[in-house]
Amino acid sequence: MIQTEMNTLKVAGEFDSANFQRACAALHQLTSSRGYASVNIDFQGLTKGFAAELLPFAMRCRHLLVQGVDTMLELPNDPTLARLFRNSNWAYLIDPRQYEKSDYASGKHIPMIATLIFRQSIWWLINFWELWRASHETS
Repeated sequence: MIQTEMNTLKVAGEFDSANFQRACAALHQLTSSRGYASVNIDFQGLTKGFAAELLPFAMRCRHLLVQGVDTMLELPNDPTLARLFRNSNWAYLIDPRQYEKSDYASGKHIPMIATLIFRQSIWWLINFWELWRASHETS
């Protein structure tokens, strides 16, 4: 279930592909349509979630941070899921002021910092190209 209250996005139950899309739409609604400069992302009611949906969601939140929107995270109440958020760096990607980067490594999970650095490099390259192209088209 995806629900918004004021500047809070609440995620409860399973975070599947349908809820991922709803959550991204809700983030857009909160920041673009309603104009909130800070968003609280509440995963306390989360019961199930996987990297296929949570990693791109975390990256979307990091993108908002780069754009100047503060994102604050409330971890799942389930201790196993909360640990997964910290160990996989999803918590750090969403709310780097509150959660530290994890160096945890196991056979199952790889912290997502290397992926983040690569994606940010690509994102900056694309934005630089767009700015350069726009400045040269008007000259």
